[in-house]
Amino acid sequence: MNITLEKTGNLTSTIQIEMVKDDYEAEVTKVLKDYQKKANIPGFRPGRVPFGMIKKQYGRSVMADEINKKLSESLNNYITENKIRILGNPLPNMEKTSRLDFEHDENFSFYFDIGVAPEVDFELSDKIKVEYYDIEPSEKTISDYIMDMRKRQGDTETPDESGEEDILRGNIVMIDDENKPVEGKEAHQSTISIPHIKNDKIKKQFLSRKNGDTIVFNPFKATDNITEASYMIGNKEATKEDLDADYQFEVTEIMRIIPAEMNEEFYKKIYPQEDIKTEKEFRNKIMEEASRSFVNEGDKKFMGDAIEKVLDEAKIELPDEFLKRWLKEGNDNEISEEDIENEYDNYAKALKWQLIEGKIMKDNNVEIKEEDVRDFIRGYFSGQVPKPEGDTEYDKRMEGLVDSVMQNREEVEKIFEQLKSERVRDILKSTVKLKTKRISYDDFIKLASKQ
Repeated sequence: MNITLEKTGNLTSTIQIEMVKDDYEAEVTKVLKDYQKKANIPGFRPGRVPFGMIKKQYGRSVMADEINKKLSESLNNYITENKIRILGNPLPNMEKTSRLDFEHDENFSFYFDIGVAPEVDFELSDKIKVEYYDIEPSEKTISDYIMDMRKRQGDTETPDESGEEDILRGNIVMIDDENKPVEGKEAHQSTISIPHIKNDKIKKQFLSRKNGDTIVFNPFKATDNITEASYMIGNKEATKEDLDADYQFEVTEIMRIIPAEMNEEFYKKIYPQEDIKTEKEFRNKIMEEASRSFVNEGDKKFMGDAIEKVLDEAKIELPDEFLKRWLKEGNDNEISEEDIENEYDNYAKALKWQLIEGKIMKDNNVEIKEEDVRDFIRGYFSGQVPKPEGDTEYDKRMEGLVDSVMQNREEVEKIFEQLKSERVRDILKSTVKLKTKRISYDDFIKLASKQ
């Protein structure tokens, strides 16, 4: 067997594999001999069918199968042994590969086009400047969060009439133009939170209501959101057509949550390990936790901006035409050329970053090992279920949970990618020049939304 490589472009090549009879004949004969032993043909005892008959009946298909196996194995070995870093997969070059005739030919030439990964000649440095947003929780954000906790710890009462902060329970059904239930749509129970109604006109319909009152409204117009509207009517599978219709809601119960008082008992329920005595101390604790949680938001924004800056500096080229062809042929030509053209820039950007990320990890000796993944899983579960004092079986149960998650390859892959991204993020943060900006959470949301 003779294998050669010809460069066809800066990042493309064609591999030619020449295969002669001696390369595959032994494997074909072995398979046919096995067929002969198992063949059950009328007129012949098992294992006594003439080899010539077996070869005539199966020889062509067996030859094709064995040549394909040999071809795939040889191609992969050649790429591996020659340390060729390919992008995508090799694609058969049908223009150069002549029509295969397994019945009459014994020698064959196969051609495969490959895309080659470019060398990433790029070094991280503090010459790259990236803005980092230090997000400050607003007083309103803190107040809203505290009110939510107060409601969670509060008591419930049932007033005679509904108010703006109340929750209504009742029976709901889709109705037609004559206010009659639509055939096939049965009435069922639903819960509607008045604060979640965005349309002011519809919200007024739910105020000052009593048990037994009925309200006709459009759930989609009430919320302008398919997900919220589907929860409103108690049907998570509802379509927009189902939701953008009139419904009749009969009130059967009015619930009002009385927020818990701000006192030491409340503070202890929220932070049992802390000795918080005043509202100021409580708000400071909330502010501290919120600031920590916002670090993740700042990191996400930083990574997005840093990737853009690094990609711009690295100026990596790709074999674009080959990759477009690979995307099309690799999906059985089910993706249109128009779709590939529209999405290719995003795909190319992700691929370039993958190459840069690999170099960053190599340059900084970053390696994610199995024990790193196990530590991550262990840390997650210990955070959910702290070790009780004196529990000698805790560690054993913990390892059982870790072993269970490790059996899920998809979940392990997700954790691996997360750990890899975190390591690369930390390297970026410690290498590029950070331009830190203090920003309110509301302004940060506006900024992120614009981008």
